[in-house]
Amino acid sequence: MSMTRQSASGLAIALMILAWMPTSDRQAVANQIDAYDEARPNDYFAGHAALEKYRTALMKIPGVSLVYLGNDGNIVVRVRKFTPDIDQQIPKQLDGCPVKVVSVEDVMRRHLHELEGIAGEDQIYSCGVEAFPGGQLAIVVRVARPHFEQPMKVPTNIEGIPLRVLLAQDPLTN
Repeated sequence: MSMTRQSASGLAIALMILAWMPTSDRQAVANQIDAYDEARPNDYFAGHAALEKYRTALMKIPGVSLVYLGNDGNIVVRVRKFTPDIDQQIPKQLDGCPVKVVSVEDVMRRHLHELEGIAGEDQIYSCGVEAFPGGQLAIVVRVARPHFEQPMKVPTNIEGIPLRVLLAQDPLTN
């Protein structure tokens, strides 16, 4: 009798944990994506004004690939690799709005384990940062050969940075 109650209690706890986990995971992912998504035009009026005022100057800095206003109100400057030279050239604030520099290579390194799991470590030819024809940077996972019998579930972006999975020889296109 007590064994049945213990089993029922264990089952109830397991079900509560399973019911809770997907919700918390979705919330964590939503918060992560929100932090890197572009703000709506009506949000952060001062940030949009500062961004439009300084966008051209920021885009002229070597290594800068994209500049936008994030959902958190920060002006986001996306670079391939964060270097001391870039750090000196990009201001910490523009007209009172904080500036955040995002290195695509650092994002890729933080998520390398997940990227290697996309097609299986033995199928990964390379992981790297590449530019679309228009200049926007993307994280690209090149695979030796895909397993069509096991479809891959691949996110379209990581921390707001486009993610593409390609065969080793395929070019990156929009």
